Amino acid sequence: MSDHHLHHLMNLIQSGQIYGSFAYMKSLPLDIAIPNRQKLFAELEEKVLRAKTLVREVNSHLEKCDYPRALTYLITAQKMVADYPNIQTDIDFIDSTMRDLDNNLLAAEKAASQGDEYAVQALLLEVAKVDRLNEAIPLIQEKLDKSLKNKRVKKIAFASLAALIPLFYLTFEIYSFSKANTQYSHATESVCKHDYQNSHLLMVKALDSLKQVRILNQQGKEKLLICINDMQTSTTFKQGIAGKVLHDGVYIPKKIHTQKLEIAELEKLAQAQALQQDHSACVATYKKALDIALHAPDVHNATIVSLKEHISHYESRINSQQQQEFRSQFLALMDKGDRLMEEGKWLEAKEQYDQNLIFAEEKVLINLTSLRDSIVQAQGIANVQIILDEAQLLEANQQTVKAIARYELAMALAAESDLQNHPFLADSRSHLASLQDQQISDRFVNLENEADRFFARKMYESAQLKYEQGLQLLTQQEDTDQQRSDISRLNKKVKHAARLTLVANKQQVVLAQYKGILLDNFNLSPNTYFHKPQITLVSDKGSYFIFKISALGSRSKASARRGTKYEVEYKYSLGNDTLAINLSPAGHTRNHRS
Repeated sequence: MSDHHLHHLMNLIQSGQIYGSFAYMKSLPLDIAIPNRQKLFAELEEKVLRAKTLVREVNSHLEKCDYPRALTYLITAQKMVADYPNIQTDIDFIDSTMRDLDNNLLAAEKAASQGDEYAVQALLLEVAKVDRLNEAIPLIQEKLDKSLKNKRVKKIAFASLAALIPLFYLTFEIYSFSKANTQYSHATESVCKHDYQNSHLLMVKALDSLKQVRILNQQGKEKLLICINDMQTSTTFKQGIAGKVLHDGVYIPKKIHTQKLEIAELEKLAQAQALQQDHSACVATYKKALDIALHAPDVHNATIVSLKEHISHYESRINSQQQQEFRSQFLALMDKGDRLMEEGKWLEAKEQYDQNLIFAEEKVLINLTSLRDSIVQAQGIANVQIILDEAQLLEANQQTVKAIARYELAMALAAESDLQNHPFLADSRSHLASLQDQQISDRFVNLENEADRFFARKMYESAQLKYEQGLQLLTQQEDTDQQRSDISRLNKKVKHAARLTLVANKQQVVLAQYKGILLDNFNLSPNTYFHKPQITLVSDKGSYFIFKISALGSRSKASARRGTKYEVEYKYSLGNDTLAINLSPAGHTRNHRS
């Protein structure tokens, strides 16, 4: 069961799931054995807490409309804890908001240069929803005012030429339209300040002023009416009238928003106090934040859980400080056990650690994982050392095979106890490597000698196999001049044996065909009786062999004693694996008496 939990935890860590690993370790019972559990948990907790701190800083930057810094904090947190909940969603939201902000500012600046007042107001309203204090807003407004001033001058000049329309009425309509436009501008400014009630009153006044505009500026009036309607029907305005504000991409009651800001400030203060090691003040500050969060537990549920975790964490630290006296005594006992370990007194060290464990449990000391790990390590070292002593005795008695087996068993036990990198194994590992190398050398010499014996008996295929086995052993040795020399020598022997094996195989092929070859070359009767056939290698030309084919032939088996010896040389091409080119077409015969 413990192996299953450990395997799952290692998979989470190796896949980069820091938050998942932290949550999983936190959920595991304390009796589940995990190597270096305390240290691993502390490292994961530190990363998660740092990520949480960065994420909470984001809200204050969003309030200030500092989107680049908010995005930087989120990306930094994601690099620390890639699987932090909803962090990619928040990054995408802020990135999209920044793009929309830039596009709206560019469009507003273009509209301002064209004197399109209503388009500018609509675009600046969208900008103000995101960044009401953006420094580009007054510059765009100034550009718009200049364009409008030029337009108004032209309109006034045009109006003075309209002799049929009373000057007073024209002036009144112009005044009413200008008043409505000013009231709408002030309404948008109120929205930027989250003063939605005042914005609503100003838009009502603007609508009343527009009722007086009946003849002139009808197109402008329609545009302004559309802008006012768009603002009044926008989600931000409706939510603002309802007493809600945008927070992390969601509209929440202003009261809750204020609570969140207060909690964030208190958390920031508590973290600063924790860094100064003022844990009592830190706990008090976290409790103040908790009191605020408990006013709306359903909304602040996750925050309440986090605050309680921090309070519990730092209260534990305070309690640990109260145990300092016991801990000092405990550390002195631990030092005694460590000295026994350094002196190689493995079993005595284990007994000391057992006593330390009893002391720690009596004094209710926390964080005993390290002590238990030390006890397990001492026991593991003792077990391994016993086997190493046996191996060294076998090595001294030149029982190499048995010594290697004990050394390998010791190394396996060390790996099971996570001791494979412990310094006390260094000499033993060197002894094992030396014995294994000597064993390989002995096996190599035996294989080469066996192969040479096969070669001497013309068992070339068996010789080749043994040479190749010797080469495989050599590749397991350290790269030295001697090893390279041995490999070079064996490679030559392998090639030689392989060539002679090939010659023997091709001789068998020719032997199977010799009768037909002799009959064809000497135009003999199919009933000719052949005996004592011989296939002799005349020459090895690399790409082909020259074989001499010879046999005694007679008219019958009974007359074989006075037969004729027939000989012919043939070229055997290795390229197409065929006999070709009779090198002595006339052949050669001579009488022979058996």
